[in-house]
Amino acid sequence: KNELDKAFELIKQNPMLEGTKEHKRIEVLYKKIFDKAVESLIHSRQQEAWQLLEPFKNIESKADEIRDLFESFDLYPKFRNLFLNKKYPLAYVFCDKRKALQYTRQYKKMEEIFHETYDFAQKQILMGREDVAHEMLSPYMVVSSKREIIKLLLRQNDSLLEFLQAIEEKNHFVINKLANEYPI
Repeated sequence: KNELDKAFELIKQNPMLEGTKEHKRIEVLYKKIFDKAVESLIHSRQQEAWQLLEPFKNIESKADEIRDLFESFDLYPKFRNLFLNKKYPLAYVFCDKRKALQYTRQYKKMEEIFHETYDFAQKQILMGREDVAHEMLSPYMVVSSKREIIKLLLRQNDSLLEFLQAIEEKNHFVINKLANEYPI
């Protein structure tokens, strides 16, 4: 066993060690190495990624995440192709199924594009152009992680307008009421 195995095993056996600065230090180390492995996989350097993560392969708390990473990146070329062809809703479906794809630059860019689209749709609703907002957001309805917020915007626009007005007026009672009524 290497030193990392021993450290993680000690933490597993003594849960009170979780959250200590030593535990946080090895988690930060793991995160940095994991991020390097993601970059290696993005650039099709699978062997390099395996070598980076090899010290963590026997650590029970990391094994599933590492396995998911490599399984996810088997789909990376298809995901990247969807992104390049601007088929963002379909690319989101890949990311919902394979969470490790959410570490990519493409996913971060898709999130940026979605938020811009969503903000524009909000403005369209405020101007009374629900049809334009619906048209812009409807492709994203296949994305489970986006569906609820889109439904809220498209179907509850009166409540949204009330919520935005309450924010503007700093009416905390109405803000809390609506936030509790429509949790996301």
